[in-house]
Amino acid sequence: MSAYKSKNVVIYDLETTGLSLESDEMIQISALRLSDGKRFNRFVLPKGEISKKAILTHGYDLEHIIKNGGKVAKEVLKDFVEFAS
Repeated sequence: MSAYKSKNVVIYDLETTGLSLESDEMIQISALRLSDGKRFNRFVLPKGEISKKAILTHGYDLEHIIKNGGKVAKEVLKDFVEFAS
């Protein structure tokens, strides 16, 4: 609770290639840091295909991810950890 009271909290949201925990991948991570209101948004290049249902849900196909600076997951997660720390 002390982290919440001090606003040392990061709220995040993920978009994925589908709904399977075993085979689907993260394709976007967005976050808000409450302490200063800074936002984080990065696209992740998936190794596999993005399902049609996922594209209908979030609207992100591979072309959109590439056009918006998609990077490999390891690089994006490193940036997110720095943002959240």
